[in-house]
Amino acid sequence: MCAANTLNIGSAPDCYAVVSLHEARIAHTHIDRRTNHPRWGERFIVPVAHDVDALTVTVKDKDMVGSNFMGQVSSGPCLVTI
Repeated sequence: MCAANTLNIGSAPDCYAVVSLHEARIAHTHIDRRTNHPRWGERFIVPVAHDVDALTVTVKDKDMVGSNFMGQVSSGPCLVTI
C-alpha cells in the first residue's frame, strides 16, 4: 500500500491512514512504523446523519516534520476495515 519514499533514504515509511467524509477528517489509524505493507486492523464506526458522496482513505508517511502523501482510495459509504 505504501510505496518507498525518497525522503526516507535507507528506511521504509512510517504509514498511517486518514479517513474522511467529504473534506471532514473523521478518523485516523496509529502509525505502522518502518513498513511498505502496513496493516492497521482498526475499525471505525461513525454515525452519519446526512447523505455523503464518498468515504476516502488517504495513506500518509509520517516524517519528523509533517507528512507525505502516499496514496488514496474513495468509495461510497460502507463499513471499512483497514
